[in-house]
Amino acid sequence: MVVYTKLGLQLFLICAIFAVSTRKAEGQRDGLYPFVTVNDSQLNANNVTTKIFTTSIRISFSNPDVFSSATFTSAVQNYYGGRSGLGGFVSVANIQTTNVNISPVTVDYDVTYLYLQLKNSVVNDEGILNTIGRASVVKRGLESDTNFNNIYNVSENVQSFRFSGESLCDKVGCPQGNHMFCNEARQGASGDCRSPCKVGYCVNAGWCIQYHGNTLPICSCPSDTSTWYVGQHCQVYVHLWMPILFFVVVFLILVIIVLAFCFFYHNKPPEK
Repeated sequence: MVVYTKLGLQLFLICAIFAVSTRKAEGQRDGLYPFVTVNDSQLNANNVTTKIFTTSIRISFSNPDVFSSATFTSAVQNYYGGRSGLGGFVSVANIQTTNVNISPVTVDYDVTYLYLQLKNSVVNDEGILNTIGRASVVKRGLESDTNFNNIYNVSENVQSFRFSGESLCDKVGCPQGNHMFCNEARQGASGDCRSPCKVGYCVNAGWCIQYHGNTLPICSCPSDTSTWYVGQHCQVYVHLWMPILFFVVVFLILVIIVLAFCFFYHNKPPEK
C-alpha cells in the first residue's frame, strides 16, 4: 500500500511541475511593494572599513637575472599610493612570486584601500578598472617608475593578468539585518542593500512582505476558487483538478489492493 501511495504522490508532483512550467512567472504585483518597510541603503561600512584587491601580473627581466622584491615593492607602492590617483591607499602586502630565478615570474599581491575614501575618489566602477584593474594600465603605472622600468617589463597579455576584489557583502553586510539582498561590484567600489522582495523573491504575482531586515520575507500567494499558488516563493501552481486527481488515484489504488486481497483470499488453497 505504501508503494502505491508513493506512486500517487509522484504522479501528483509531476502534474504540478508541468503546470508550473507552463505558467508565466511574474513577480511583485505591478512592481509595487506596499508591504515592504525596509529601506534601501549602502553597505554597512564606516571610515575604517577596508577593501582588498588582489592582482596577479607576469614580469620578465634579463638583468639582473634574479627578481628583486625590493624594487618591485617600491614601484607598486609609488603607483598605487600616489600616481594612480585613487584615494584611501593603505598598503601593498602578501607579495608572492613563482621561481624568482626564472624569467618571466608571476607576482601576486594585495592592495588595501580605505573603502569610503576609495569610493569617493572615483565616479563609478570603471574608474577603478581603468586605473588598477586592467593589464595595460598596471603596466604603464609600474613602468613609470624609472628604476623598475630599467630592469623589468610587465606583460600586457590579459591571459596572464588577474584582478579581483574581496566581498564587502560578506565582510560588513547590510545595516538593516542579515536577510537583505546585498549587491556589489567585486572589482569596483559600488554596493547597496535592498529587500529581497525587490529582486524577485516572490513570483507569480505574489505579494512580498518584509518589515525587518533580520527576518525573511513572506509571500502572500494569489488564489481563486479553483487555482492556488503555494510554496515559499509562490512557485508551485495548483489547480483544483490536481488534488482531486490525487485522491482519485489513491482511491483506485486502495480499491485494487482490496480486490487483490479478496481474490487471493477466496482462491487460497484449503488447508490440509
